[in-house]
Amino acid sequence: MGNTLHRKHGEHYLVLNNEMIQRAKTTTHFNEQQIRNYHSTFFSVTKDGKLKKSSLNKLLDEYLPGDKKSRSKYLTDSIFNAIDQDENGYMDFFEYLYALKYLQSDVPIEKAEFMYRVLDRDGDKSVTRNELYKLLKCLESYHRAAVGVDSKEYANQVLEKLDEDKSGTITPSEFIDGYLKDETMRALFTL
Repeated sequence: MGNTLHRKHGEHYLVLNNEMIQRAKTTTHFNEQQIRNYHSTFFSVTKDGKLKKSSLNKLLDEYLPGDKKSRSKYLTDSIFNAIDQDENGYMDFFEYLYALKYLQSDVPIEKAEFMYRVLDRDGDKSVTRNELYKLLKCLESYHRAAVGVDSKEYANQVLEKLDEDKSGTITPSEFIDGYLKDETMRALFTL
């Protein structure tokens, strides 16, 4: 799941030119009007093209269901970490498009890869019980209704189910395999 949306040196995307639009269309499959609308939304929140973690909630609120907004800080932080690939502490417009591409994707493997990155907060290619628990806790109202148990108990069940090698953590391949094979996992980890 490589991010091919890297900013060119010194480019902040304040004004979209044809080359930028073409690059965005190629890598995200959004049409020109969608790209222009996302650009307008992005720059309504950040004037300098550098979206800080603290401002991400404003943009993601429109994509998160109402019942998930109340505990969205951990989720927002996790999404930010998954998107800020150059780890410069802010998200540029192309990183924002990248996030929208995966949040709106109907392609299961793209969703699985992105969701794994969201779960793997420290980026060590290993999702721990604690990382699972914290994300499930942030989505607790949804999960309690869906599975009838609390977040901590459900984190244990998910780890047990996906951790094929019994290492105590979930690798990218274990997560992606489980996500693709199990409808409950897809529902559980779909934003």
